[in-house]
Amino acid sequence: MIRRRPSVVPLLLALTLLVLGSTACVSNGSSVNGSGSLSSEQAARAPGMAGFPSLAEVVRVAAAAADEFLIRQDGADFAGDLPLSHCTAADTAADFSPVWTSSPPHQPADAAYGIYRLTYDPLATPVTLTVAWDTPPAIAADCWIGLSDWVSGNWHWEQLPEGSELELASPERYSDAAQHCFVAVLVLGETACSLATIGYGIPAPPTGDGYTLYTPLSDTMTYLIDMDGALVHTWTSPYKAGATGQLTEAGHLLRLADVNNPTFSGGGSAGRLEEYDWDGNLVWSYDLSTSTQCTHHEFQPLPNGNILLIVWNLYTKAEMTAAGRNPAKMSTAVCWIDSILEVRPTPGNGGDVVWEWRIFDHLIQDFDATKANYGDPAVHPELFDVNLAGSFIPDYTHVNSVAYNAALDQVVVSLPLFNEIWIIDHSTTTAEAASHSGGRYGHGGDLLYRWGNPKNYRAGGASDQQLFGVHNAHWIADGLDGAGDLLIFNNNAGTPQGQQYSTVMELTPPLNPDGSYDKPGTAYGPAAAAWEYKASPPASFHSGTMGSAQRLPGGDTLVCSASQAWFFELNPAGEIVWEYTNTFPQGGSPVVFRAIRYPLDYPGVSGLQ
Repeated sequence: MIRRRPSVVPLLLALTLLVLGSTACVSNGSSVNGSGSLSSEQAARAPGMAGFPSLAEVVRVAAAAADEFLIRQDGADFAGDLPLSHCTAADTAADFSPVWTSSPPHQPADAAYGIYRLTYDPLATPVTLTVAWDTPPAIAADCWIGLSDWVSGNWHWEQLPEGSELELASPERYSDAAQHCFVAVLVLGETACSLATIGYGIPAPPTGDGYTLYTPLSDTMTYLIDMDGALVHTWTSPYKAGATGQLTEAGHLLRLADVNNPTFSGGGSAGRLEEYDWDGNLVWSYDLSTSTQCTHHEFQPLPNGNILLIVWNLYTKAEMTAAGRNPAKMSTAVCWIDSILEVRPTPGNGGDVVWEWRIFDHLIQDFDATKANYGDPAVHPELFDVNLAGSFIPDYTHVNSVAYNAALDQVVVSLPLFNEIWIIDHSTTTAEAASHSGGRYGHGGDLLYRWGNPKNYRAGGASDQQLFGVHNAHWIADGLDGAGDLLIFNNNAGTPQGQQYSTVMELTPPLNPDGSYDKPGTAYGPAAAAWEYKASPPASFHSGTMGSAQRLPGGDTLVCSASQAWFFELNPAGEIVWEYTNTFPQGGSPVVFRAIRYPLDYPGVSGLQ
């Protein structure tokens, strides 16, 4: 289902109204005559008809309503949805039986209405009532607008013209001292239509207009939709998604594919990166799926044309023990530890590995003093404690995102099982990346910065943890609000309090002019996020696994609540101004790992203009 809303402003309330034709049996208690206007008798009787609430009744119910909607229906997606058999006003069922004073143009069962409360200042607002349709009525003349006439205390009815804009004579009659205006929308006839917005003046479109790309995990197809939720392009692969895909400036789709590696069967498993042109032809692929290595979750194209890949590497129990892992914490024979590869594509197929960074080269432990990496994790936060976590699963480090900052030549990754993000130096050689020195920042492949869970390096306790199941850590791009900050999808922010919910966090790291990071206290700062979105109620937005967020031009933020298969766009005030619920594939799971918005001027979508 697609729901598009403009930003909420005092003069405009945006709703979704589904007129369901003959199934919506609530009818206005007025009719039209053959000339297409209300008869004088009907105009006089309409406000007091038994089949339609009087203005006095509407005011009384509105005063008791707990929200901005007057007509409600239990179980409706929006309070503005029209019911099938009756309306519910302020949670009280009220059957409005139709009463007609003369033969109507359609049967009463073929009509439906909704009543909305708007805020309207006639002295400061254009005197034009605008109705915007997702899908307009088949016959424009079938739509009538009723306005609250505060002078007479009755409804004033006018037929909505073709242009869906109604110029109001004496507009001050329709708004009371509190600037409240009630508007009834009546649609006649066997028609199916969708009302997007209603209000005074022309609503501004959402700032994030463009196209949204996503690949459901259970699907072999990748989808590109417009702002109305219409499908504008698809690509098909022989393989289900290996988590995510991206669109290049050339209009090519880069997509991870799950080749069903029998060894690496964890969440996000891929094994293959594919490139399809706009017409769906496979033009390049890179395979890394063996008994000891497999790509997974995400990739990151670089400015030089190379691609960063997240790779699982298999280590035996003996290798882990040699690295200082406590055998008592190992219940399986193998362990998967991540690395980041930089691959330079070769024409046609395949690629060359030109850089590699491995977590295994940056371990510390205080379990076995005979090992070379023995030390105090509290003294070396730049290293990873190989004995973290009380239980062992094969997919131990489970890096689930990778992003790049060209100005800093740094890479950020997220680790949901350890509830942290890490930043490393990309300027190193592969040899330097395996060491503790070298590169632009002089620390080789050691961690330059980490945040989210300071107890991992013994600089805090459970109460200091701020990330829970983190995904999609990345820098906000230049030219966008918050440029240079990190945007993070925090999956289970409510876990410590017992209520599960997700948040989106914007983090301002303690960056020095030279690109290094301060560690002023025992834990890396900052103490709190610079901005955080939490829904109301919080549990209404919760993706226990996966998910993403993207800062858009104009300051809005696109969020993918993965397990809810729900995309929504937030304005800077945290209000939802656009949303979409995925329904693909038909008959399969609609869960989506990530959604990416491309603006209208992005070169990769120029063919759609």
